[in-house]
Order: sequence, then structure tokens, then C-alpha cells
Amino acid sequence: MSARPVHDPPAAGVVRLPHTGLQVPDARLRVVRCRPRYASRWEYRALLVRGEQRVGHIRGPLPDVAEPGPAGVAGGGPVVSFHPRGRAFTEADLEDFAAACRLDGQVLSSARVLTLLVDEYRIEQMVRGCARRGGVMARCCGEGWVHYIPLRAYPRSAGQCAAALAQLERASGVGGPWRIWDGRHWSPLSVGSGPDTSPGCA
Repeated sequence: MSARPVHDPPAAGVVRLPHTGLQVPDARLRVVRCRPRYASRWEYRALLVRGEQRVGHIRGPLPDVAEPGPAGVAGGGPVVSFHPRGRAFTEADLEDFAAACRLDGQVLSSARVLTLLVDEYRIEQMVRGCARRGGVMARCCGEGWVHYIPLRAYPRSAGQCAAALAQLERASGVGGPWRIWDGRHWSPLSVGSGPDTSPGCA
């Protein structure tokens, strides 16, 4: 089911996830592992937890993969699905959770919420991996696309920022605006950076 064209403010107490911009009523519900399914070359299997408790797993199509066949959305292919583990968090609980989520004020389907939770995990793993190697991740979002490019070091001076922007533009062919992960936010890659308050992208 596609996202419904409804826009309204989220309920009080929601948390905005830093990488996707998804607003969730309970940040304890998150993906902690995502791997390809060995039984299928088309799908991933992601572990979903609430706090420290395993509540089920998510199955969905790997990025940039379309499987021919009747199953799935328009054009065929695998769909995103939730498989609960016991009664701690059921499909009905997922529907309630998804109904309280927002992205740019829009109400989302449960499948879209699951996809964004997986995206949040994947992006977090990517930026952490870059940091472990001593670098920092930069990104530029557009309509329906996003570029992620690692930098060797965090640019701090105006000259370093200018050099980083030139490097990113050469590597991607995209002029920006570029943002850089500062450990908590996607901040503008410019002098006088601040938290990213623009719509999320994944």
C-alpha cells in the first residue's frame, strides 16, 4: 500500500531519526542487523528489536533489485514484509506504530516505515564504518536520489571546506548542497555549519 496523501503534525513525543528524517513514536524499535537472505538472491532479512528484545524480522528487496514475477507491487518483485516473533510486537502493533510515524508531515504505510527503519540502520553502519577508518561521510540529496561520498578527514577551516566541496563536486558531478555527518546531525558543508533541519533522505 502506498503512502497516503495526508499531511498533519506528528503527535507529541516523537523522535526524528537523524539519517532518514522519519519521525517515530518510540525510538527503541529499530533494526540492529540486516543481511542478504541466503535462500534468495533478491531479498534481505533484517532483525527488528524493541529495546533489547527481539520482536521479529523484516524481509524486503535488496537495493536496485527487481525480481520478475507476480508477487509484489506494480511490475512484480518482492515486497517488504514483517514477520513477528511471538506476541511481544504483533502486526497490529506495527500498524499502530506506523500510524504514528511521519515523514515531512506525511502519513506512511507500514511497509514504507519498515523500509525507512532498514535504511536508517544501513546509513548508520555506513557512517560508522567511515568514521572507524578516520574519515567522515558527506551526502547530497535530490528528488528521488542521494549521493554518499566519504572524505578522508573532517574539514574545519574555510579552506578545507572549499577543498572538500570541490572534491565532492568532481567525484559526483553534483554541485550540492552537500552536508556532512558531524556525529549527531547532517550539517551543511560550509562555514558556520548547523544541524540539518531539511527533510530527511535515505
